[in-house]
Amino acid sequence: MTKTDPLLRSPALNRHWPHRGGSFDALLQAQPEELPFAPPAPGEVIARVEAVSICSSDIKIIRMGRDHPLFAGATGPVDTVLGHEVCLRVEAVGAGQADRFRKGQRLALQPAMLVEGRRSIIGMDLPGGFAQLLRLGPEALADYVMEAPETVSAATVALLEPYGCVERAWSANVRRALKPGGRALVVSAPGADFDLSALPGWATVTVVGPRPGFLRGLKATEAASLDGLAGPFDDILALGDLPAADLAQLCALLAVDGLLLQGRDGPSPGPVAIDPARVHYDRLAFLGTRQRDLSTALAPEAQRFDTRPGGVALIHGAGGAMGRIHVHRLLQLADGPRTIIASSRKGPRLAAIEADFGPIARANGRKLVVADAESLAALVAEHAPGGARRRGGRGPRSRRRRHGGGMAGAERAARALRRLSLWPVAGPRSRRRRAVGQAADRVDRLLLAGHGGRAGAGGRRVAGPFRQCRRGSGD
Repeated sequence: MTKTDPLLRSPALNRHWPHRGGSFDALLQAQPEELPFAPPAPGEVIARVEAVSICSSDIKIIRMGRDHPLFAGATGPVDTVLGHEVCLRVEAVGAGQADRFRKGQRLALQPAMLVEGRRSIIGMDLPGGFAQLLRLGPEALADYVMEAPETVSAATVALLEPYGCVERAWSANVRRALKPGGRALVVSAPGADFDLSALPGWATVTVVGPRPGFLRGLKATEAASLDGLAGPFDDILALGDLPAADLAQLCALLAVDGLLLQGRDGPSPGPVAIDPARVHYDRLAFLGTRQRDLSTALAPEAQRFDTRPGGVALIHGAGGAMGRIHVHRLLQLADGPRTIIASSRKGPRLAAIEADFGPIARANGRKLVVADAESLAALVAEHAPGGARRRGGRGPRSRRRRHGGGMAGAERAARALRRLSLWPVAGPRSRRRRAVGQAADRVDRLLLAGHGGRAGAGGRRVAGPFRQCRRGSGD
């Protein structure tokens, strides 16, 4: 114990802004609370929150309350502290963590953790950064924190989480081959004629529909329909023109790290319902081919995870915070597409995309095409007459608008958060620039390029008082 470690000697007071369900307006009227904060246990670290960013996910939780998937299994009332995009500084270190952490050390946080096979997120179902102090347990300290340099601003560190989400979206993060020793499900529609020359040696095989020729002589369990099948399955082969409802059932039957390979001759069945959170967190792979040999879908050249160099990229929802990051990343990518079509349904956002990213596109010899819903089809036909071979984006956001607070909600939350005497990086405002890229200093330069203390953070506003934090952190 030292004089500089008061939290190791006695409880401190932690000022925080709890969320206990109820309406969004009720939360904004609530006052911050001060509660005793016990010293760290041997395996814990207590950190002070230097900066916190308000994400639209925070507003979504406030709107949805008990209906949010992260609280689906909870039996008691909602009681948490939001804020998962943070910059932290170590305040006190438990005895068991003294060899790794020290007082004053600066930390970045990956808030989405996998604990005993269950997804937990600091700032959602676990207390987060809408507070002055944050307690980090051994689970978070094991794999989900990293030391942050003093050469970048606290805003940069806090915003590394959404930047990391974008970088990960373009990485090879799923299984790319059938699984030896896995559980396989093969579903055939009548008339499906596909072949698989090399089988991986599955442990079990279940067949629904006519048995394909490549399974002849292989021991398999036959089922009359998808209803009542006991999953999950590591590999699922969907052969023939299956309807969208069947494909949705198959997606739900995929195991973590599962792979669904579709062989199809006919047209698309239309939209297929799927849980997007599972695609992200469970690392699901979706492959397909129209050729008779299913292995063509497994060929390395068929499994591209980034844009085609010199090609055309279409980003849906490009006017939102994450969409802007994707646009900016592609404009800065060394071997990126020659043309980026950025679509948005909102007029002011279209103008902001052109104003913010047009100069970057021209400086890098790229073509940025901004499209609203009415002109999108014609522009795609003009710039990608052969079709879009790689598409990314945010997709429809009607449900997000229904449950989320949108820009107005985050702006109001930012005002309320200032009662904690924190410096929030908050409040979506799409006219402000947001940096993209793996290097934090590139993010920092754009943050510092803002006007009047409102630096660009990709739709998140850097509140005026945050200027002091930037100067105080080496900028």
